[in-house]
Amino acid sequence: MHETKLNKKGLALQEKFAFHLKPIYSPNLRRKLLSESIAEEMSKKSSEKDDCNADIEQINERIEETELGLKILLSSLKVNENANTVLNDNGKAKIRLPEIPLPEFSGKIAEFANFKNQFTNLISNNDQLSDSQKLYYLRASLKGEAKLLESSSDNFQSLFKALSDRYENQRQLIDSHVLELINYDKILNESAKELRALMDCVNKNMRALIRSLKYEQNKLSDVMLINIILQKIDRESRKQFELSLTTAEIPTFDILMKFLEKRSSLLDSINRIPNSKMINRNTVCIK
Repeated sequence: MHETKLNKKGLALQEKFAFHLKPIYSPNLRRKLLSESIAEEMSKKSSEKDDCNADIEQINERIEETELGLKILLSSLKVNENANTVLNDNGKAKIRLPEIPLPEFSGKIAEFANFKNQFTNLISNNDQLSDSQKLYYLRASLKGEAKLLESSSDNFQSLFKALSDRYENQRQLIDSHVLELINYDKILNESAKELRALMDCVNKNMRALIRSLKYEQNKLSDVMLINIILQKIDRESRKQFELSLTTAEIPTFDILMKFLEKRSSLLDSINRIPNSKMINRNTVCIK
């Protein structure tokens, strides 16, 4: 029976092992060689199967490592999401906003009012902070000349009062805002950027004088401001402003500011036109 099985396998493999059928081999020798060939073939298949199993094991290990990495990544994302989410009084989730940095003050008198307002809201009115903590934050906020200021006592209230006494001088504040307008450099050439910078300077100082110092804007102040501003803008812009006036009446401050806004927008538009299509700026009049 063993011989029959071998013969059947030999017939199945006769194309690959045809040399075993040659008559030069005796039946016993042929059977022996055939058995050795089959054993060698089975050994190769077993080795290939082992290699295949090893590859499958490596693939399974990689899959497990990938799954574990994904679980860790998802877990870390949930932790970060929970860290940035807090509950409000109603139990609803809300996003935690970035921390607000401390305001800084370097000793410029025109900037003290804004600094004092921000520091009071963030630190001075915070009941959860002790006086020592408030003093630490105040010293950390002071830069430059203001950092050198000394007070009579080494506590928060004393230092904060010393700052207010030095930098809340009404006369110096007024001088600072007015002089910033008067000493503003004249615009030599047409420039939308420089016109906007001049308008920002005017609005900032006017806001400080009106809101912080409680001064009122009237016709007299408008006349003074208009003449100061006209001395600062470039020659062509001033010419176009005069051409835009249809009566001999004195224009208001708002009319001048609206003109400068339109003028800066026009200059931006002209600068975006290719050189081949440039128009003569001197022929442009804003009405």
